[in-house]
Amino acid sequence: MHTALYVRVSTEEQSINGYSIGEQRDRLEAYAKAMDLKNIKHYSDPGFSGSNLNRPAMNDLIGDIEAGKVSHVIIWKLDRLSRSQRDTLYFVQDVLNKYSVKFMSLNENLDTSTPMGIAMIGIMSAFAELERSQIKERMAMGREARAKAGYYHGGGNHKPLGYDYVDGKLIVNPYEAQIVREMYDLYVDGNSINSTAQIIWDKYPDRIKSKTIVRDALKNNLYIGKIRFNGNEYDGLHEPIIEQKTYYKAIELRKGRSSKKYGSNKRKGLIVGKAYCSHCGARIAREVSGVNKYRYVWYTCYSRKASAPPYMKRSDNCPSKRWKEEVLNNLVISKLKELDFESFELESVESNTAETVYIEELSKLDKQRNRLIDLYMMESIDTAMLDKRMQDTEAAKQAIQDKINNLKSSPLPIDELKQLSSFDWDSAPIEEQIKMMDALVERVEVSNKSVDVFYRF
Repeated sequence: MHTALYVRVSTEEQSINGYSIGEQRDRLEAYAKAMDLKNIKHYSDPGFSGSNLNRPAMNDLIGDIEAGKVSHVIIWKLDRLSRSQRDTLYFVQDVLNKYSVKFMSLNENLDTSTPMGIAMIGIMSAFAELERSQIKERMAMGREARAKAGYYHGGGNHKPLGYDYVDGKLIVNPYEAQIVREMYDLYVDGNSINSTAQIIWDKYPDRIKSKTIVRDALKNNLYIGKIRFNGNEYDGLHEPIIEQKTYYKAIELRKGRSSKKYGSNKRKGLIVGKAYCSHCGARIAREVSGVNKYRYVWYTCYSRKASAPPYMKRSDNCPSKRWKEEVLNNLVISKLKELDFESFELESVESNTAETVYIEELSKLDKQRNRLIDLYMMESIDTAMLDKRMQDTEAAKQAIQDKINNLKSSPLPIDELKQLSSFDWDSAPIEEQIKMMDALVERVEVSNKSVDVFYRF
């Protein structure tokens, strides 16, 4: 039989602050030699939280005890076993005592061979668990108090686009703020979320690393001077970037576009309301002239129409040409026919997989938070460091939750995509064509030489 020396640290920071694996092992080994204990075996769990007993070396130790290989277990401090009273008492009573293994803790000078020793372990474990719960409660209250006072609860590593994080406060970053204003202008001006994200992503690759950043920014009330925390909204101390009327218009547009009932209007043009001029950015109007067999339908940029109101025009010298409706419609329909539904089915599966990954990331962040509390309780980090890292963790959790919400709020139009491959554009009634077009297409950008289609998904 051998003497088991068990050591654990929560994270690498503990090593930096003098509570290292090596130091624990040296002290335990010296104690074992002083007690004339032979056949020493080390069990080490570096980087594991004390929130439960499910750790590699701890599992090995329990297995060796149950196999009758261990006579003594020595630890540096009781909380090396676990910060859960239930787990600690289980280990002492149902493992150590059951197999007649003697237990020693250097810091507490405990002896489990007596009833008083068992009682002391129970009392100390209860206080350790209570302290851990109280720290969690105080930290939550502290973060909520900061939010109520108007402070952003993120950190420098998770600063929002448009701001810098300086001395605990958000300061407007002029360059990034302009990007935010531009994305709001694009969206309010008629672009879909996807086309807005694509435009911003292409234009500012140095700041926009994914389209999700744009999608999330278009619903973030931080940009009108608010702080959101735990489902509540508070007035922030930071300077707003977006005017409230612009922000709320974007919110209303988003709600309207997501709940819109397609195909209920009486319009005749297939892409009316969706067509924009690539040259000047103005809308493109549908014009009808003549009667019966001499009837002609054209699409013309508003900037080229003499009768158009001034606010609809974007340029006095737009070079765009007129398009025949039949030609333009056929070009757009040909783009739809090129869509591969199988790829969208795959994307839908990938979306579900992404949500599972995000949920796992949230679980990991919860574990990181527990480890931070462990570090604080062992005085390995101070209050300021704990507060900063907890803020960073909460900001990361909020960012992941936003991604999950975005996945749920942007479903694919599965029914329309399934019908697309067999849809008869030549014989289907115009109402059915419009319904299909509205479900799939957000915007059509037309130049003299090409047509670009931006989808709703």
